[in-house]
Amino acid sequence: MRASQGNWKRTRGHSVTRGGACAVALGMILLAIASVPIGSAAPVAGASAAASGEIVWAYGGTENVSVAWQGEHGQFIGSASYGFSTTLTQTNTSNTTYYLTENHTVGASVRLTYCQPDCASANFSSSFDAHAWEQWTSVADFTISGLVTLRNGSSVPALALTHASTQAVANLSETRSFTANGTTHLVRELFVAASANLSVGFAPALGLLPLNLTEVEAWTATSQFNASGNWQTSFMSVGPDGSLNARRSGNLTGSGNVTLYGSDGRLESDTLRPVQGQNWTRITVRLGSLMEQRGSSDLGLGFDLQDGFALVPRVVDIWADTGDWGSSMALTTHADASGIDSMGVLGSHLGLDSAEWSYTTSVNSYGAPTDSSPSVVQGTPLSPSAAQASAACLTGGACASSVSGPSGTVSSAPWVLAGLAVALVVGVAAVVLIRRT
Repeated sequence: MRASQGNWKRTRGHSVTRGGACAVALGMILLAIASVPIGSAAPVAGASAAASGEIVWAYGGTENVSVAWQGEHGQFIGSASYGFSTTLTQTNTSNTTYYLTENHTVGASVRLTYCQPDCASANFSSSFDAHAWEQWTSVADFTISGLVTLRNGSSVPALALTHASTQAVANLSETRSFTANGTTHLVRELFVAASANLSVGFAPALGLLPLNLTEVEAWTATSQFNASGNWQTSFMSVGPDGSLNARRSGNLTGSGNVTLYGSDGRLESDTLRPVQGQNWTRITVRLGSLMEQRGSSDLGLGFDLQDGFALVPRVVDIWADTGDWGSSMALTTHADASGIDSMGVLGSHLGLDSAEWSYTTSVNSYGAPTDSSPSVVQGTPLSPSAAQASAACLTGGACASSVSGPSGTVSSAPWVLAGLAVALVVGVAAVVLIRRT
């Protein structure tokens, strides 16, 4: 948002509580439905201590934002907390193969008040309070015997994905009220829960990243995939005029051909991006060119490629205002991975060293403005215990940044205060859409 439109303040930091982290054993994640007012999908279980022979590393970041802005007919004031946390556990199964588990959490909490004519002398005010999080555990089998194809048509050795299994859960809760003549009235409460699990195999192994990133700028890889899984969602919208609720479920089964597209930072800006002393290469990878054979298209289901390798079912993208609950949302927050950071594929562990996530929040009423840029949270290395503590605060909605990060790592404006809900920002997310025959 332009400086003339408001006064924005932000801090950036990381959670710091100690605890263990490593692989979470995969099992069915069930959507727990309680009686009042609606159930929620339980967060993925906390990580345990690393076993012998495992390599564990983590990264993430959080950002707190405050705003005081004068709108067309009134004033918006409020705060938001955005963040993500990633813990990776690597087990070497041979000289050329690896087993990698990712525990990932992304969350946003937003509190906003709209006042007329302003919040110092309001005769009318409306309050928005929203909290959303998405969490997944992805287990992937890698080989360094894969291939990717460069622009000149030559093939080079690459880190490649042979199989991935993901279990994911997500929750959203939102309350909206207004106050007039000293009396507060509830407008709407919204509760959403989603869960899904899937298994995807690739033959041949799907190339992800060249083993030597210093000599390439862009690459592609092709493979055939077979996928299976299932999903379920539940929502309840409650207001003075009554309530709406629905539960849905379905299967994720499909096969076809897929092409991966990858590039490094030389196609965008600097090749190396120093962040807290780390010379990382910014990488983006996405999937496309899918030849669908069978599957489900309910809720626009597909798979998003996150953090360079995790295949996450689209149905648990709680940030999208699709599904049955979209029309009930007063605030819409979108979260998306902008890219992954790497110091090279080979080394003490696989070269997935950090990531960057972007967030936008839109207000779907009161003629809010539309010309802001996303808030960008650049991840930095964390201890596994700090990453686990960050994941707990993101799902609990109580993250409070206390450590300032380096300057120049976040964008100048964090929210899109939009008059209408905006479309999902997919960024580098890969869409692998499988439709019902």
